[in-house]
Amino acid sequence: MSEVAARTGFSASAVRYYDQRGLVRAPARSAAGYRLYDDRSVERLEFIARAKRLGLSLEDITEVLRLRDGEECGPVQSRLAEMVAARLEDTQQGIAELRADASELAALSTQFEHAPHAGPCDERCACLVEPPADRAPLRTVPLVCTLDADAVPERVAAWAAVIRRAHHHTEIEGGVRLIFPGTPELVAHVAALAAVEQQCCAFLTFALTLVDGRGQLDVTAPPDAAEMLTGLFAGESRAHEPDVTEGA
Repeated sequence: MSEVAARTGFSASAVRYYDQRGLVRAPARSAAGYRLYDDRSVERLEFIARAKRLGLSLEDITEVLRLRDGEECGPVQSRLAEMVAARLEDTQQGIAELRADASELAALSTQFEHAPHAGPCDERCACLVEPPADRAPLRTVPLVCTLDADAVPERVAAWAAVIRRAHHHTEIEGGVRLIFPGTPELVAHVAALAAVEQQCCAFLTFALTLVDGRGQLDVTAPPDAAEMLTGLFAGESRAHEPDVTEGA
């Protein structure tokens, strides 16, 4: 058991626990009474260790091990993919909530930088003052893209095609602005693309307008999503001014 513990990183008591739970095949014993684990048992323990690092519960691990006993990889991979996707969503949601908490705490911390007044706490006291009314509200939409990973390259390519046809691709406060030919076909295409994009990235804000016969799309996002927005709308800035009748 000590050798198994050294190879897997588990303590001897943890190995015994997994043995009792039936997660590891019952080991044989030597003539002296020592537990003898075969390579398959060690491999199962190593799998348990990897699954725990992913944050899977013991119930989830037990389910996957039962699937592994079926000697078919497909069901195991399919179920693991579902579990990991759920963990990813929970983790991203947790990150968004922690950032919101940090924003609230930062605002409150600023209030306490002022010197306290003499006497007991009252309406002048920072302990009772509400955060400034002009402070931006805490983000309630998590910075999570729900688009399937397999569909991401196609979506990025679709936006890249729009950017290539844009007269201008410039940065604005909190996002980017695209100016493109205002033909009905292209405007409709951009509108449809923006609509499906917001379905998977609810934290993005799209404003589509027609200005002097040209389409203008402003895309903004919270500061924490700036890198994600830049990656989606990356493109070379265009300083030239083609004729507004340029084909779509």
